[in-house]
Amino acid sequence: MLILPILVILLLVGAIVTQGFSSVYLGSVKNHPATKAAMDFVNKQIAQFSPNAKVELVSAKILKGLISLSVKIDEEPLEAYVTKDGTLFFPQAIPLTTTTTKAVKVKKSDKVEAKLFTMSYCPFGNEAETAMIPVAKLLGKSVDIVPHYVIYSNYPSPDKFAEYCIDKDAKYCSMHGIQEVRQNVRELCIWKYAKASYWDYITLVNEKCTVETVNWCWKSLATELKIDTAKIETCLATEAETLLAPEVKLNTDLKVEGSPMMFVNGVEFNGDRSAEAYKNAICDTFTKSKRPVECNTPLVAPANTGTTTAGSCK
Repeated sequence: MLILPILVILLLVGAIVTQGFSSVYLGSVKNHPATKAAMDFVNKQIAQFSPNAKVELVSAKILKGLISLSVKIDEEPLEAYVTKDGTLFFPQAIPLTTTTTKAVKVKKSDKVEAKLFTMSYCPFGNEAETAMIPVAKLLGKSVDIVPHYVIYSNYPSPDKFAEYCIDKDAKYCSMHGIQEVRQNVRELCIWKYAKASYWDYITLVNEKCTVETVNWCWKSLATELKIDTAKIETCLATEAETLLAPEVKLNTDLKVEGSPMMFVNGVEFNGDRSAEAYKNAICDTFTKSKRPVECNTPLVAPANTGTTTAGSCK
């Protein structure tokens, strides 16, 4: 793995990145001088191991007084930090306090709806789907657990709209390219026309298809589940914008920032990304008299017992 030796070097260097910048900066965090200096530093370190490696800055934001960087190196994720004055770079942050994440407090109701927003090829979103699948299967008759998709507009730049957007006006785009947008639509179509098979399909497609292969790979998996693939193909061809327009509105209304994000009765959930945590967040939102008996069933499958990666695609 390329990431491991790079992390070791970054840790040993204790990196002094630059001579420093003023901490006053009002532009995009991605364009912050310290962000640029940190990325220059990362590129130089990686070039020593692999001159042809692709390094991509996925996102940058201010976190705990530092600039938090989400980087991909040949599709491997790296989370790193740089001081806002551009003098110190950290390839890892170690929390010095222990906190217990609790399910979000939401007003209790007789009927509960959960919305899970992902991108079909965001690895963090796929992990969240894996955690949600046993919850949906357990509670599906009592709760509306509805999949939704993170859709960008005018992304990433006019010269690349054709590679990332499904429409000529660039209203419907996705971070990982046009094949991801198409797969988002296929999954919306399956939810519309073959809802009973949706979560089984997500299990298969996440395991067996990549964003590079999904354009042909999806069909055999759908066939395996007896989904009408002709109907899904027609849906993609004729209903894409009809299905995506409400997704864009929901993204705006709920202030969806990336993949994954979950909302329970319209309130963002910030707890652990595990099956048990998702189940408890949903079940704890029911009024006592309407709480499904299935909520008493623990979800202890090995793949779903722990907390999933805390990263996101945004």
